[in-house]
Amino acid sequence: MEKAGRIREGVEYHVHGSGCLFIESSGAEVDVDFLEEGTEVFDAWRVRRLSISVGEESTESLEEIVSACRSLVALGRLSELRNGWFSTAN
Repeated sequence: MEKAGRIREGVEYHVHGSGCLFIESSGAEVDVDFLEEGTEVFDAWRVRRLSISVGEESTESLEEIVSACRSLVALGRLSELRNGWFSTAN
């Protein structure tokens, strides 16, 4: 796989370090890292980055975003695979 390109019409990708940044034609940016086994994970900073990219900048602190993600873990909507690193629940 190339370090950058298109995965489909209107979605670019840029591989970085242990992750990948996806940019939709609307400007929405979804940045994920990959664990050793390939699971996609995100942290509070990446949630904030998505929010800013869609024009809905969050006023919450990174700690508040982590707390909100942990609430979703308690509801079974997310998993916290490492401290502060979340993934969609499987």
